[in-house]
Amino acid sequence: MRIRAQNKLRLGGGALALVVLIAGPVSGQSAKQAEAQGEVREAAEEGAQSEVPAGAQAGDHRRKFFPDDPMKADLDNLPIEKPSEVELSGIYDVIEHSFGYKPGENIPRAVNVNTLGEVPDSSWFTNRIGIREMSIAELVRGPARIGGPDLSAPLTVVAAKTAGISPGFTVRDSRGDVYFMKFDPQSYPNLSTAVDVIASKFFYAMGYNVPENYIAYIDPGNLQIEPGTEVVIAGDHREAMSQRHLDEIFAKVARLPDGRARAIASLQLAGEPVGPFKFYGVRGDDPNDIFPHQHRRELRGYRVFCAWLNHDDSRSINSLDMYVEE
Repeated sequence: MRIRAQNKLRLGGGALALVVLIAGPVSGQSAKQAEAQGEVREAAEEGAQSEVPAGAQAGDHRRKFFPDDPMKADLDNLPIEKPSEVELSGIYDVIEHSFGYKPGENIPRAVNVNTLGEVPDSSWFTNRIGIREMSIAELVRGPARIGGPDLSAPLTVVAAKTAGISPGFTVRDSRGDVYFMKFDPQSYPNLSTAVDVIASKFFYAMGYNVPENYIAYIDPGNLQIEPGTEVVIAGDHREAMSQRHLDEIFAKVARLPDGRARAIASLQLAGEPVGPFKFYGVRGDDPNDIFPHQHRRELRGYRVFCAWLNHDDSRSINSLDMYVEE
């Protein structure tokens, strides 16, 4: 399975980690399936997906619906080989979307909708509040399932944070769960951590797949560094992480009177990361990815939701595909 994830949001000035989209399992596909998917991809690229059933001709007045219409689920989780890892430059990402790729004047109808014009459930999107009432308890819980990191025992720092402006690091708790930790800056306590948790629950209710984000209060004295953990000092220069590096991080973050620091703890996704995805085109090494991203209705809707929540950093460079074998 491949999971597409939006790693970082910026809402009202606060950073937010959030997973947006999920895609399917692992192995190969038949030649017939590959041929069929290729035809769909070609039609979608031209923005000319036909609504006439197979065997019908243009102008044919036979029924336009099949017994299984409207489709409730798009089975885009067929077995595939592991896609290659993709790397994107932050600078290139900005330049490409500012001066390179731009939508044409004639924007076609979204191509991944069913006969009622609705988005089926898929690895990208799961219909939730749009088709049923969600209780207050469901909305508050969002994607949370395990309850956050175990703070009853020391947390082990296993990696330094290498991107973004918020101070942080990666830890493993006593249960073996791995979390990405980010802290509030001194000048704005509770800002980015609150945004992270609250906004992820909004996107989860809308139908997007988000990681489990928790508020955690970290005691610097309850941390230990795993041997071999390194930090990047300047350029590609690395050195072993020490207590000094942790002290420098905590010197930059908001602290409580008892010395603890409030953090957002984002649970690591299952699988292997294979790089970001783009908001247009398809991933050539994923046979399940047949609809050009710019013509996917859930991604078009995502833009609207991001504007509503002031998520101003929804860029390809902040997304992530995860490959999960089942």
